[in-house]
Amino acid sequence: MSKTIWSKNLGGSLKIYHQERSKYMQMQFYVSPHYYINDKHKKNGMFVKSMKPITAKLEAEREAKKIHREFDFEKHYYNPKITTFHDVAVSAFELRKKKYKIKERFKLKDNPTFISTAIKEWNRYLKEIKPVFGHLNMKDKEGLQQTMFDFVDNLTTTTKLSHNTIAKYLNIVGFIQKQAISMNLLSSMCENPPLERRTNPRPAYRMLELKKITDQIMIEHKATQDLFYLELHDYIQFLIASPTRYGMETITLKKSDTKLLQNKEGIRILHITAKNTKTGRHSYETSPEFLDKYGERILQKLEELKDDNYIWFTDTDKNRTTIQERVRKNFVRISKKLGLYYFNNHKRPMTSIRHASIQRMSKDGVQDVHLIHNTSESMVNKHYLPESDERSIIARHDKIYAKRLKSIK
Repeated sequence: MSKTIWSKNLGGSLKIYHQERSKYMQMQFYVSPHYYINDKHKKNGMFVKSMKPITAKLEAEREAKKIHREFDFEKHYYNPKITTFHDVAVSAFELRKKKYKIKERFKLKDNPTFISTAIKEWNRYLKEIKPVFGHLNMKDKEGLQQTMFDFVDNLTTTTKLSHNTIAKYLNIVGFIQKQAISMNLLSSMCENPPLERRTNPRPAYRMLELKKITDQIMIEHKATQDLFYLELHDYIQFLIASPTRYGMETITLKKSDTKLLQNKEGIRILHITAKNTKTGRHSYETSPEFLDKYGERILQKLEELKDDNYIWFTDTDKNRTTIQERVRKNFVRISKKLGLYYFNNHKRPMTSIRHASIQRMSKDGVQDVHLIHNTSESMVNKHYLPESDERSIIARHDKIYAKRLKSIK
């Protein structure tokens, strides 16, 4: 360590000094036992700074007093191990990771490479939220509230993120606040800045369009003799005939999740119990046309499978996520090939198959369509039923004004 050859106390802990191995003056003063620099704890609590390029003692004294006078001591008075937003976040995510470990363990079973939602949220927090909120004193509700409004204002005006994405950030800030309340650092939640959340329109496929897609899949099966396309055809038909979500909820169904029943007319019924959906356990039946048209192939498969076998794409060692991605890509490819993927300038991914099911049942006057499809009534009314194509507009018009139309015919 270089030897101090000259020093001067300027009051309190403020001091300037000169070391023999440097031609520049230096300064130091005590901050607090909770003084951190770049997230590293300064155990002695001292602020130390080289005053380069200053070499004159008088100039060093004036500059040291100015730095000391303008230093934000209040920022370092509280213990960040207890009260910073970041330390509360660490505590909140410890609980969240445990929660999702239990909640998502079935997904890990079906896909060894699955990344937990909690891990994704943690990475988002570190990248986008910690740089802004991390240093805040969690007890300072007013400061936290103002930061939230500034944060959203910046994201909407400068970064220009979608309001849906910003809502995900605020959700993270929200459950960290809840943890702070449980630690008695906050008395109540801050108010979320207003956002205009919108969903991307996903127009439904018409039944004739879905028939064109499944017909094309069979054409590709016959051309390639690849059994994947034959099973893809049956899988898409299952989605069309079932009030289910496409994706892992369906691709992970096993033989033990199925049951064959029969009504008094002798019509076979395929009953499904999906154990792991967005809302938990959910059961449903496929449309009777499914077994009527494809029953021979489906029933033969079910007879050959063991209870713990997947009912879709059974003969593969690929994980379920890989299979689902192949299914999705081929559906999109074929839909685009047939000129069906875009409708009114909106994309129609596999989700739009479910939209078609909800709309068909609603038009048929089926009660509790939202319960059948394992969703909420508000979701159905807001996201699934509205259509903007000319045929739907005309049908809506004719239904609303049916009596008035009779008077002008």
